Amino acid sequence: MARVTKEQTDLIVKLLSTNKTFADIARETKVSPMTVARYAEKISKGMPLKDLSRQTKRLQFIEQIAKERLTLTRLELAKKYGKDPSYLSKLLIGHPLEKDFKQSGYRKRGSAGVPKATPKPLPKDKEKKDKEQSLEVMKKGHVKLQKGEKIFETKQPNAMRSVPMYDNKNTIKFVELDDPRSNEEIRTAWKEEQEKKLRSLAS
Repeated sequence: MARVTKEQTDLIVKLLSTNKTFADIARETKVSPMTVARYAEKISKGMPLKDLSRQTKRLQFIEQIAKERLTLTRLELAKKYGKDPSYLSKLLIGHPLEKDFKQSGYRKRGSAGVPKATPKPLPKDKEKKDKEQSLEVMKKGHVKLQKGEKIFETKQPNAMRSVPMYDNKNTIKFVELDDPRSNEEIRTAWKEEQEKKLRSLAS
């Protein structure tokens, strides 16, 4: 027995909705009247037809879930078929029965019929404490002083200048920028200081 093709199946389903007899449909689709009768029985009982095309099966599934959405919510329907709720919703977009679908009882906060939650007022002592703490919030760079501590002005270092000593170690001596002595006088004083140290070590 030859296998019924998808095209034949679609045509059988289409012709079964007319007033044609099984014999007429069988002749037109080139299948046996028994096959037509079997398809008619399955359709009347809501049984799946294995040879239906994918598109026909999809349309039948959409019609089936659309009818069930009249009594089931989106989540209940998804649970029943083990499908994602968003997938089923996409299938039913624009369906004639869409406005009659059962809606869930959930409403977003702030929507009609659901009052917004109002925060409870804080006790006065709690409110006062929070205000004091907010005033004590330290900013970046601030230092919290302990009892009895004082703040002293930061001492800025004096500006310095460098004077080369021209010895075999390439010594550099730093003196204050406002030192009135010349570089030569500073070198002479430094050499005398070094000689004095050597004499003290030798004695």
